[in-house]
Amino acid sequence: MKNLPHIGFGIIMLGFIYLTTQLVKYAVPLNLATWSMWVIIDTSLLTAMIMGGNKRPWSVIGFETVAVVITAIALTKLFMGHGTWNWGNTESLAAICALIAMVIWKFTTGNTGIIAFTAAMYIAMSPTFIDQWNNPVG
Repeated sequence: MKNLPHIGFGIIMLGFIYLTTQLVKYAVPLNLATWSMWVIIDTSLLTAMIMGGNKRPWSVIGFETVAVVITAIALTKLFMGHGTWNWGNTESLAAICALIAMVIWKFTTGNTGIIAFTAAMYIAMSPTFIDQWNNPVG
């Protein structure tokens, strides 16, 4: 059980390597607004976990790494004319979830903030998950 966080981190990183190669290899359009929101949510969750006393938030470090690198790829694609900056329902949902989680974290204990940011992350990803399920790339 002690190695489970490391195993989870490894699985995330393997998926990340595959995803990154596909994003670079193919002309996958990336929305910089969406990925910027993921950086905000993941950074907030990681901060809440560290401030809550978690000394080994490996999975969230993996999510944060993925979000930052893909955001950098999205920014590069935007400058090269292959990316977009569109603010729609997905980004609005992510922003609302992040704001609600921040308010909850501000006025409650550290663990409640971690739960709030985790819930925000899963709620915010649902439109993207549904969209990718209905319109897979590749």
